[in-house]
Amino acid sequence: MNQHDIIGKYLQAIGVMTREFFYEMEDHILSSFENRKDKTQTLQEHIRDEVQPSFGGVKKILSIEKTQMNARRKLIWKRFFQILMSYLLGWPNMIITAGVSGVVYISSLYINNSKLFGISLALWFILVFVFMSRILWYSYQCKTKKKYYKTSQVYSVLGNDMSLFISIPNVVFQLFTLSGGSELLMKWVNSPILTIPGTVLLILFFISSQKLYKEEFRLQIQALN
Repeated sequence: MNQHDIIGKYLQAIGVMTREFFYEMEDHILSSFENRKDKTQTLQEHIRDEVQPSFGGVKKILSIEKTQMNARRKLIWKRFFQILMSYLLGWPNMIITAGVSGVVYISSLYINNSKLFGISLALWFILVFVFMSRILWYSYQCKTKKKYYKTSQVYSVLGNDMSLFISIPNVVFQLFTLSGGSELLMKWVNSPILTIPGTVLLILFFISSQKLYKEEFRLQIQALN
């Protein structure tokens, strides 16, 4: 526990933020310390004189963490689109897509397309809210349990991406407004050719995201050298 505390405080001090990289670095440091040549060397001295220089300094350590998060981002979105495509082109998930499409189409017969468009936007924000709430809850748990890290690589990636996605509807609306295309926007909102497929796609986005979450993002990336 004393070694865990020493390593934890060091990694926290240099700015390691994510759970996965924290434990990877901890294992590396402990393994290096156990195999040290100078057995009189303390753990603090070993970190300062052996571990940190072997990586090329603090900046290099943090760059490895960043590289891993970028790799994880690619894996997450690759898996997300694999799941999404399974609903669009794969069997038997296409049955679910057909059912969703049927429900949306029948709904469009009873409510106007502008309301259907509103539902589409609501689904978009629900999707973002679900993930943002999970990210915030995980960060809160890290803080209350006094962890040395603040988040996970998965949630760090998703947090950044969700922050971007939540602004997309507003950006689109502003572009239409600034270009004087408000009438074009209303035509788009009231067009069943666009709103029905858009609503179906957003529902599939939500389903695919939930499936990815249930898989617990068990995506392997290259381990620390």
